[in-house]
Order: sequence, then structure tokens, then C-alpha cells
Amino acid sequence: VLGHLIYPPVLQEVYPPISEMLLPSQDSTNPDTTNPDTTPDTSVSNAKTAQAPVLHTKLYFRIVTRGFNPNLVARNVMTVADVLMAHLPENKWSIEVVTDNYMSMASRVSVAVNEIVVPNLYRPPNGALYKARALHYAIHRSPADERDWIVHLDEETHLDARTVQAIVFHCATQDEAVTSRKQQYPMIGQGAIVYGASDEIVNYVTTLADSVRVSDDFGKFRFQYEHHEPWIGMHGSFVVCSNIVERLIGFDHGVVGSITEDAYFALAARAVGVQFAWIDATMYEQSPFTLMDFVRQRSRWFLGLWLIMICKDLPLERRNVLGLMMISWAFTPFVCLAIYTSWLVNSTVSLGFSISLATVGALALWGYLLGFWFTFNPNRIGWTWFACLMVVQMLLLPVFALMETAGVVHGVYQLTRHSRAFYIVKKEESSSEGDAEEIEMSSISSADNSPAASNVPANLSDLPDVGDSPTKEQQKQPEEIVPERVVPTIATFAAPVQSRMTLKALNCARYLASIQIVMFHDGVTNFEWGQIWTTFFFILSGFVLTYAKLTSRNPSKPDPLFQFLKRRLVTIYPLFGLVFVFGVWVSVYVSFITPTVTDGFLFLGALLLQHSWYPYTELLRVIPWYMPTWFISALFWYWLFFGPLYRFIRSRSIGQVWAVVIGCIVYGCALIVGCALDQRFLAFVAMTKFFPIWYVHFFVAGMAYARIYLAVPVEEQNNRRWLKYGASFVVVTYLILVFTVDESDVIKCFKYSICVISHGLLTMSLASGCDPLSKIMQLPFLDYLGNLSYPQYIIHPLLLALCGSQTPRGLVWMLLVGVSWLCHIVIVKPTTRWLQPKREA
Repeated sequence: VLGHLIYPPVLQEVYPPISEMLLPSQDSTNPDTTNPDTTPDTSVSNAKTAQAPVLHTKLYFRIVTRGFNPNLVARNVMTVADVLMAHLPENKWSIEVVTDNYMSMASRVSVAVNEIVVPNLYRPPNGALYKARALHYAIHRSPADERDWIVHLDEETHLDARTVQAIVFHCATQDEAVTSRKQQYPMIGQGAIVYGASDEIVNYVTTLADSVRVSDDFGKFRFQYEHHEPWIGMHGSFVVCSNIVERLIGFDHGVVGSITEDAYFALAARAVGVQFAWIDATMYEQSPFTLMDFVRQRSRWFLGLWLIMICKDLPLERRNVLGLMMISWAFTPFVCLAIYTSWLVNSTVSLGFSISLATVGALALWGYLLGFWFTFNPNRIGWTWFACLMVVQMLLLPVFALMETAGVVHGVYQLTRHSRAFYIVKKEESSSEGDAEEIEMSSISSADNSPAASNVPANLSDLPDVGDSPTKEQQKQPEEIVPERVVPTIATFAAPVQSRMTLKALNCARYLASIQIVMFHDGVTNFEWGQIWTTFFFILSGFVLTYAKLTSRNPSKPDPLFQFLKRRLVTIYPLFGLVFVFGVWVSVYVSFITPTVTDGFLFLGALLLQHSWYPYTELLRVIPWYMPTWFISALFWYWLFFGPLYRFIRSRSIGQVWAVVIGCIVYGCALIVGCALDQRFLAFVAMTKFFPIWYVHFFVAGMAYARIYLAVPVEEQNNRRWLKYGASFVVVTYLILVFTVDESDVIKCFKYSICVISHGLLTMSLASGCDPLSKIMQLPFLDYLGNLSYPQYIIHPLLLALCGSQTPRGLVWMLLVGVSWLCHIVIVKPTTRWLQPKREA
């Protein structure tokens, strides 16, 4: 706020024209005035100053990349070159591309570019990794003189005429200050970075969330730079630094200085007396393409800055302000928890808390709106779209807070497991690297004990010069990343099957099963049997997850737990969380149910997928219509133990797997017999009937059925009657029971034990595609209905409660189908695409 008030962003500094900052022989003679992107800002360039500083040195625009996005880098090189050619003579600038993988950049662009390839065996003396390693190598391999200037850019960074003008002014001013001995070292300059203003926006959610970063640049960062300090570090791009300072400080500061190498460099430079200055101009970049990239990006920042904060190699006086910021940042999850809890439980808070909360909210709103104003130009996107985006910017503030909190939580998790991972966000939708890549420490280690370590050059003199032709190893393009073959993954109601045609029948089956559950909850006559279909989804989840892994490229090794859970949760949790929070709001503010503090913890437990471990009736007292939480919570725990269970199922013989199925049946029968023989046990069941232990045998049986099904050769499936007619037999039997039996004890027996057999037979028969019913369910329209099963299951309790019993059932069901389809299109499909990395079939 001090930065915004003392240095208003709308009042731009007036720089002298570039022509006045160049010697007469250096002035650009043929600027391209026909290109609106490269034409100078006449309102600024026509300003005259008494004595304009003169630039005697050369500017090197340095782009650092891993080499996986050659097309993106080539386009950016040409974009930057077009602006520079329009305003600077060719002898005053040069573009460098520092890459880990040779990209043949000279053949991709029509301008001169110096491609510096970092050898695979290069190890800095202090063990710098990742981007810091490449930057340190470039310092010694660049032809830049020590008085020249380095302008650091990211792969997608764009600039404009005013940016060039401001950079030239900064460099010329600092050169004169050092020449006149007013200061020992040239100041490092940095300006603001705006996200999504110059390129086509890929993800509006992350772009709007990054609006606060623009506000931070004009606030916190400008305030510190105006005082010539880097109290909280600096950004890694739009860094204008003299080459003599880069050679003095370097980027080889070990692992601690490799996660957020920019911040470490800034504090190390300040420790030896280098000051900083604000450049009143803007560069343009892109926000992360996915929400997961957004979270991992924040996580890396938190991890890197925290390591710098506790690093004793830097003077304490240079780390104290950063330490205060990091401690306050680390408490972000608790602040969000306090705010959301007070909203959910509608608790009475003190006046001081209300004032603090209002202040925090107002500052957040101000920051996002200021960043929004500098990001989106109404003249470019239109006033209507501008107004709509501004409304969305304000409405999504709670979502942005959760996104930032998730980054902190993930960063703390990485810190506790001593991770030093450097996550690279995706910069191009069709990049050769596929998804955003996470580089672990094991990929590049300064303490490599492998045989190749003995061949590592001891110093830079052993490496080829910049002018030399790249070696064969350097010219080798990165190996093509062959995506893992995708197999169907129906985790309960998750994304539809897209691989084998025969498995399409399972999509329609899960929709029909969810219809039965909804009819049971709606009290439809003769559909008391609908409750047994909940167990079908437990079997289906175990079956498809195991089937997918057994038919994958590496069936012997289950996926890492975090990766496995992420792939499951991104398809179900966004809609679940939104509907749950909205349901709580409806209960508190529409139904006027007054929750207690205990209810707040129950809400939190349900939101964190822990509802299945405490009595179901407690939550029903507050939200009587909300029922899916126990199912999602139980399924979450089965996913946690999928790895060990999978190893067990896969290592058994078929006979032993059949024994597992029989054991699951016996386990279900034991539950029913226990209830019948002991009333105390029955009371225990009433309190714990939604515990994961009551349905784990269905999940395990589903895993066993996948193993059994794959043991049957495809050419023999048509000869197995239990596969050829199993689905039809189960469905006909079910319909007979629905219209003839309504005793709850019989239904309970089926629900806990007999369904282990019937649902397993149904699943395997439909998967084979041999059953006539399976052929019908593979019709495109019926297959598409599978997309609506999960949204329908999640939203139906809320919709039924809001409509009430007086609303015509036909209208209710039409609303249910329509809203389910809308949730799939607007929420499930986009969030899955943003959060889960894309894979090719």
C-alpha cells in the first residue's frame, strides 16, 4: 500500500527519447513505424531533457530455457528482435539463448542469435543446479564485455518500445554514475511484469489469480527498489544487470541458491554493496496454464525462499525482512481457515477480528483490482468483456485465496520431505516436452558418484568455446517423450473410458446405477433396492483401477501415491468441494440452521474427505440433505491403500485370487450375521455403518475381479457363458426382486454380501462386450450419459432438498439432468483439463 500511495503506478516516469541517449553514429536510422507493436510511445519519446545520459555499452538480452520449447523460443526471439531493430542500432544489442538442449536456433529465426548450449557434464564448483547452473555457465561463455549489460528474459517474455527506452536510460545512467565514481557498482534494475496482456490467454482463472502479482510489483517491489534494496528478493525475468556484477556474484551458490536463484542472487549482490533501482516500464509474460502448475509454482517459491531465509551464508541483516514475509506467508493457511470457519459456522467474532478481517479483505481486493486494471485493456478486449472479467475477478477472491494456500501447504510438504525439486511450468500448449516437467535432484547432482562424474571438467577451460561448433552430444535433440499408453480409468464416476470399445458399456452402467441411488433417496415406490448400487461403485472403482494398471506398460510398479491420488481427485474433488461449500451456505443462510463450533469441525472433516470416520447422523443434523460425503471419504481411503493391495492381488495365482473373492463374500456375511445375533453389535453398526471398513471388501473384490477377467483370453470370452449372459441375468434378477421383495432384511443381505457376486458378474460381463445388454450400452448416446453420473450423484441431494416434495417429480428430474450436464461442461471437464496433465492415448 505504501508503494502504491507514494509511487502511484498511473504516474509514469518520463524518459528521454532513445535517439538522445545514443551517439549520433549509433542512432537508429530506419525504425519500423508501420508496426504498432514496435512504434515508440510518442508521448514519452518526444519529451526533451536538458542532459540525456548516453549509452556507450551493449545490451545482451538473455533467454534461458531447457530447450523443450524451440518453437516458443524462436517466436519470442523474433518478437524481441522486431522491437529492438525498430529502436536500437544492431551494434547496441544482441540476443542470447542459453539452453540445456541444442535447438538449432539459428535455422529457426532470421536474426542473429547466440545459442549457448550447456554441456550435460558441466558441474559448477559449488554445485548449482537447474536454471542457476545454466546462468552461471552463460556468464563465462557469453562474449559480453564486463561493462555490457545483461537483460534476463523468460521463454515467453515480451517487451515494447517503452521497455527498451527505460532499459537504455537505466543502463546509460548507471554507466555514468560509475564512471563519475558516484557509486562503486552499477545498480541492478527491474520493472513490473504483467501476465496475459500480450498473448492469447490460456487459463483465465490463473491469469486473474496472477493479478495480485502485478500489484505486488507496483507496490512491494517498487517500494524496495526505490530505496535501492532487495528486501524480499527479486523476480527472475526483467532483470537488467551489469555483466561485471554478474561475474562478481555469479549463480553458483549450491542447492539453496538454485530453487529461487533470483532471490539468492539479489541478496548476495546486496551483501557486497550492489544496490537496486526501479525501471518504470513493463514486460509481458503468461500465467501458468493449469491450476496444478499454479500451485506447484507457488510451492517452489515458498520452498526456495524459505531455504534462503534460513541460509547462514547470507548476512542476517539481509534476510530479516524476507524472514518476516516468509513467516507471515507460512501462516496463510491458518488465516484462511479462520476466515472460512467463521463464515461456515456463522460465529460471533470480536470487533477487532472483524476490523482485521475487513482490512485483509479490502487490501486483497485492492491488490487484485489494481493488477486487473494493468493486465486487461478495455480498448483491446472490449468494455463488455472487461466488465465481466472484473466481476469474476472479485467473485473469485475466495478461490484465489485457496489456490495460494494450496501452494503454501504443498511447499511446507516439500520442505518436510527435504525436497529440492525445481518445477517448470508449461509454457506452450504443443511443446515437445509434453507436460510441465519436474526436475528432481537425482537428475543433476553436484555430488555424483557415478562413473561419469570422473569425466566432469574441473573448470570451464576444458569446455568448448562459444564460437566452436556444438559437439554431437550437444546437437542431439532431446529424446522424444513417448507418453504412457492410456487405459480406461473409471474411478467411481470419474472420467469416461476412452480405450477399449468393450469397456464403454461401463459408462452407461454407472449412469444407470446412479439413477437407482437417486430414486432411492427421492423415495420412489419400489426402489428401496436402489441403495445396493452404492456398493457397485466400490467394485467398479477397484476393477477399473486394477485393470488399468495390469494393462499398462509397467504393471509391476504402482504409481507413486501422490501422483495416483492427484489423478483420482482432480476428476471428483472440484465439483464435490464447490457443491459442499454451497450446501453449507444454503443450510446456514437460507435454511437458518445455526451450527455449533463442533459442526464447524465436522464440516472441515467432510471437506477433507474424513467424514466416513465419524457418525453420519451428526452431519445430517446440520445438512440433512447432504449424503455423498461418506462415499467419497471411504473411497479416498481405499485409494490410499491401493498400492499394497494391488501388489498383493497381482502376485497371487488365479486360484488364490478366487479365494480372495470368497473371503470378501464371507466378510460381508459375517457383518450381517453379527447384526442379527447381537443387538449391541447392531447398535454399533448403526453408528459406524458408513465407515470404510464396512465396504472395503467390495473394493478388494473389484480388484480381484479385474485379475480374473484378464486371465480369460479374449478369443475365449465368447465361450464363457458367465461373460456372455452374466449382465443380462443380473439385471433381470434385479428387476424381479424390485417388484416382488420389499423386506429391508433381505435388501440388507444383498447389500453387504450377495452384491459382491452380482455386481462383480455384472462388471466383468459388461467389460467383455459379449453380453447383448453390453452391446446396447455401447451406443454413443448411452455412452455419453456416463459423463453425467458423477455430477448427478453429487448434486441430487441439494436439488431434491431445494425443490421439496411439492415440486412435480418430472420437473425435478428434468432439472437434475440439465444441471448435471451443465456441471459436467462448466466444472468437471474444465477442471480436469486444467489440473490433470494431458496424455495421448
